Amino acid sequence: MPPSDPIRVAIVGLGVWGKIQMREPVPTSPFIKLVAAYDLNPELLAEFCESQGVRALPDFDAILTDDEIEAVLLFTPNAAHPWQAQKLAEAGKHAYLTKPIANYAKEAADMIQAAENAGTVLFVDHGSSVSPAMKAIKRSLEEGLVGDVLMAQVNSSVGVHWQIDETSWRFHRESCPGGSAIQVGVYQSGMLYYLFGKPLRVTGTAGYGPTPATSESSLVLTIDYESGCRSTFLSSYSTKVNTRYLHLFGIEGNIFQGPQYIDNSVKYIREDEWVLKELPIVDADSMLDPKEQFYRQIRHNEAPDFTTDLALHAVSVVDAGLRAAARGQVVEIAEVLEHLP
Repeated sequence: MPPSDPIRVAIVGLGVWGKIQMREPVPTSPFIKLVAAYDLNPELLAEFCESQGVRALPDFDAILTDDEIEAVLLFTPNAAHPWQAQKLAEAGKHAYLTKPIANYAKEAADMIQAAENAGTVLFVDHGSSVSPAMKAIKRSLEEGLVGDVLMAQVNSSVGVHWQIDETSWRFHRESCPGGSAIQVGVYQSGMLYYLFGKPLRVTGTAGYGPTPATSESSLVLTIDYESGCRSTFLSSYSTKVNTRYLHLFGIEGNIFQGPQYIDNSVKYIREDEWVLKELPIVDADSMLDPKEQFYRQIRHNEAPDFTTDLALHAVSVVDAGLRAAARGQVVEIAEVLEHLP
């Protein structure tokens, strides 16, 4: 039954991701009520507000003193997340954004601290990092299906560099450090944290070209986790065939998901059977929509599946990986977290 008190929200950012969200998740959600919008493009803003029957805001600061607005959906570039989220927290407004929480771990921690200080909710939708499939895999690991996992391998790559030019913020390293790694690879970074706990240290190499983009064309990392697992992490903006997969290698068997263009189901094989089987996904019906999780966290103080702790550690791996690639040496995760609250 739809709630009688949906969260009154404003949407900020009507670019690519904002438009995707407006196709279905925002207009159809019974847990939020869109009342206002803001975008840097006045023509786009006017057209959107007329079509949705909501108020157009003159600037971002207008949100801060608008009593009707309880929360803001931020569909803005990564670099804008920190200052926008902190301003909202200081104004007593809740914030909802999609991964990554920020470009760097220190920015992410400052956002989290600002929300904690203000008593507001900072919700980071990390998508497939915590999905029914990941819940099934985590449960199987806890039950010892494949024994202790010694190695993991993830890849999340999309050919974005071939589709953009210097007018896009994804083109530039200053606004998109790590390229695909910070934009889509961070899903996999979040998955690994969800499955194996805190990352400890990272080594890495970065590639540039074959396009003029200054953000990394590829990033290849090796990550050590406190559980004892070691993982390779691959992500590229220059591979024209989009690729996503997760492979886990345990003492007694292996678990595979993807590549998605072959089969996105989760399969496993054990050394005592040598038969490839499909892992049942039983949590699909119980997985709450992110907008509902946001609502429940605000209205009922319920803990969400997507936590800011996951978001922080997901970005810390990319942050440390970029430092490792630049220095040609191992970087401890403690280094990127050392000045955090």
